[in-house]
Amino acid sequence: MTRRFPLGKTFALATAIAFAGLIGGCVPRIVGEITDMSPVVDVVAPRFVVDAAGTRIDRFDPPGAGAGLALTIAVDVLNPNAFDLLLERVEYGLRVGGERIAANLLEPGLLVPALGSARLVWSVEASLADVPGLWRDVVGTFAGAPLPFEVEGQLRFLSEVFVFTTGVRPLFTGELRARQAIDPPTVSIVAGREQAIVARADAPALRFTLSFRNPGDVGYFVSARSLQLALLVPRSASDARTEGAVVGGPLPPTPTELAEALPVGTVDLPPLPVPAGATAEADLLVVLDPARLPPAAAARVEALLKGQPTTYVISGALVYDVLGVDSFAVPSSEPLWGVFDVRPLGR
Repeated sequence: MTRRFPLGKTFALATAIAFAGLIGGCVPRIVGEITDMSPVVDVVAPRFVVDAAGTRIDRFDPPGAGAGLALTIAVDVLNPNAFDLLLERVEYGLRVGGERIAANLLEPGLLVPALGSARLVWSVEASLADVPGLWRDVVGTFAGAPLPFEVEGQLRFLSEVFVFTTGVRPLFTGELRARQAIDPPTVSIVAGREQAIVARADAPALRFTLSFRNPGDVGYFVSARSLQLALLVPRSASDARTEGAVVGGPLPPTPTELAEALPVGTVDLPPLPVPAGATAEADLLVVLDPARLPPAAAARVEALLKGQPTTYVISGALVYDVLGVDSFAVPSSEPLWGVFDVRPLGR
């Protein structure tokens, strides 16, 4: 059976189809046909909140060692919008103590959920060689004094459909603190570097090397005035206390032997830069005047110069100076000692 439409409905349906075809044929098939749009909600740029526990000064070296500053900055990025955002770029400038010390571009690609937050952490390397006014303030952070900083910049972030770019504006401020306090150096004598030098018979010299290890995160200068070199009673080359073949090297001097040490000369250690987490060495030369030494001390010098192994000990006040902010005594629990057991030069 054939179903028939009423005449009026049939005419209306045919008219609608014809009109639809006419409209469809007239619509241009182009991309980007929307020429105007209005957001139905306000879009707010991400906000930044400093994580004080994760923001710190990691390292600072003295100017003689580069004046390098290493920072870690940690922030929580907040999304006040009811839709997800992708933080694509952060073009920023960093000011510390009012001085601009760094500028860079971050491309974190960080997804921040709607009405949520995400953590952003990055490192900054800068040189303060041209900003001496900051040195004292930075060093103060290692003594517990906070140092204010601020970050300004421009953001580029995306929603599901739109891309947004902000103007340059303040992003956040905070305080910098050092990751840990200043650590004193550990001091040792570099074994096997001892030398006896006789360029003149009336002015022989003894050379030895001190090593300074800085285990901390701030560099400093180590110095000393009038370090004293004293010689112990010379021993024969076969003596087990100074013989190099002994397992572990020569044995340390006993308290009785140390008490019998005789001073033979002094030497100054000029300021030696020791960068953070690094080791620095200083070769020191003690020029002797045998004619001015007591007979017993002169006899020990003569025995050493003839090649007889002789233990020596270094004593005196070593200090480390952090950019003139303060000087600290290098703690000492064990004597610094070594053995002159080398063939003298120039003999």
